[in-house]
Amino acid sequence: MMLQVTVGAVQRRALVDTSSMHTFIHSKVVGCLGLPVTPRAGLPVMVANGDRVSSLGVCLTTWVTMHNEHFAIDCFTLNFGSFDLVVDIHWLRTLGTIIWDFAALSIAF
Repeated sequence: MMLQVTVGAVQRRALVDTSSMHTFIHSKVVGCLGLPVTPRAGLPVMVANGDRVSSLGVCLTTWVTMHNEHFAIDCFTLNFGSFDLVVDIHWLRTLGTIIWDFAALSIAF
């Protein structure tokens, strides 16, 4: 499911990926916002087409806003498709009970 989120006062597109073990932020967004990156060498990631790419590091405590709710999320940098962020299962677990309405394409927590 795609969510509209705000990072650095700019609206972005985030993919909710229940199979991902990390939250990722596109390297272009990191560069555009000037987010500090803490080097973390060698985190291999398999992307949707089966290729393996490596994250160069993590943006610690990245503030992400969704519908007036603010979250501090550690985001690994990565170059990937058309989304600005991919949010992971660990972040979703922090929300508690989640209600998905696929007819309305909405999520409530």
